[in-house]
Amino acid sequence: MKLRSALTVWGALALTALSMAQATQSTSLSIGDPAPKITVSKWVKGTPVTTFEKGKLYVVEFWATWCGPCKVSIPHLTELAKKYSGKVDFVGVSTFEQDQKLVKPFVDTMGRKMSYNVAMDQVPQGDEHGQHGAMAQMWMEAAGQDGIPTAFIVDKEGKIAWIGQPMGMDDALAKVVNGTYGPDDYAKAKVAQQHAMKMTEYQTRMSKAMQAKDEPGVMAILDEMIADPDPEFQAQGGLAKFQILISGKNYDDAYSLGKTMLNGALKDNSDGLNTLAWGIVDPAAKIESKDLDLAMSAAQRSVDLNKNSANLDTLARVYFDKGDKAKAIELEKQAIAIAPKDQKKSLQDTLKSYTG
Repeated sequence: MKLRSALTVWGALALTALSMAQATQSTSLSIGDPAPKITVSKWVKGTPVTTFEKGKLYVVEFWATWCGPCKVSIPHLTELAKKYSGKVDFVGVSTFEQDQKLVKPFVDTMGRKMSYNVAMDQVPQGDEHGQHGAMAQMWMEAAGQDGIPTAFIVDKEGKIAWIGQPMGMDDALAKVVNGTYGPDDYAKAKVAQQHAMKMTEYQTRMSKAMQAKDEPGVMAILDEMIADPDPEFQAQGGLAKFQILISGKNYDDAYSLGKTMLNGALKDNSDGLNTLAWGIVDPAAKIESKDLDLAMSAAQRSVDLNKNSANLDTLARVYFDKGDKAKAIELEKQAIAIAPKDQKKSLQDTLKSYTG
């Protein structure tokens, strides 16, 4: 078994858990609870927010200088801050920093792209990665959140109304601002938080098992996920186990699992089906025994669900491996035609390999 191969599918989920392995504690902050205090070491930009005033709305967002997705969400937060100027106070809190000295220069470099209040977490001396910062513990860890960026909407009563990724905050924030965010919305937000907490638990257990090179432990966790009633957990666990099995040349078990997933957890999951198919035909993987019929079924279904360049590229590879060069070329050309600019070169190189 090759445990490292599980990271191919587990991806950022496991890596997040590995980098923040101590971030999971007993959850004590839920949707509808009073928001914790703002406890920071320094305000880097904007106007300090020391308390949550009744009748006012706030967004408290957690980010870090090293976090790629955070850099993507910062301009969006700025847009929202401008849109709701005078109605919502936005606070960005730098957490889990590996070097606190990088925060101020980063914020200065962002300039107008980061036009809202920014502060630094209050981190104990000697805490190199900021895992034990006051805000990290009272907000992120208490709410069962271990991934950044994460935003909290605080309502006019000073209570947590919503928790999630900043890029997905627009609808909830609009409803909170216009006063239509009701009991059903709070209930849905609470279910989403519980789902995120459960994923965090799986991530942390998996990272610990992988660090300990506990192969039986890893497989037991993946089997637990596959048996979970939630399709998302089934898909994550199943794809990770499939990757481990196929990388370990346990082809019969891998393809048996793949067929089960094709007709089950992945049936309507375009990205998951594409991952399954690519795991079989990826040239770099050098799979010695390929179930191309399974790969074809998964790749075709992924294209039927979402005809994007990545899915078309995988389907083209399956046809190429099955010996239908003409169909592979046709599909690869379709993929190139709709691919983002930064992906066209790679796809064009693949096309050349089919026509050469």
